[in-house]
Amino acid sequence: MGKSSPAFINMRRALFDAVRQIPPGHVAELSDLALALNIPARHVAYLLARLTPDEAELVPWQRVVPRAGDFGPVQKRSARQKDQRAKLAD
Repeated sequence: MGKSSPAFINMRRALFDAVRQIPPGHVAELSDLALALNIPARHVAYLLARLTPDEAELVPWQRVVPRAGDFGPVQKRSARQKDQRAKLAD
């Protein structure tokens, strides 16, 4: 990853801190996190989609779901969405 601006670094840190506070067994909608942090929802999705494997171990990204938990039709789900659903079922 290239050099990031201080604003981007702060946004990223705030998002990851917020995601870490979602209790086990609970989820938060992507749009609700965006609203709470006053950032575009697409930034939330972008940052969570680009977690490194090490970051993914520390940030419970699977607890952030699309609106109403709608992952779309089974045949159109990505490998990451399938992994997310499996982690949520555990």
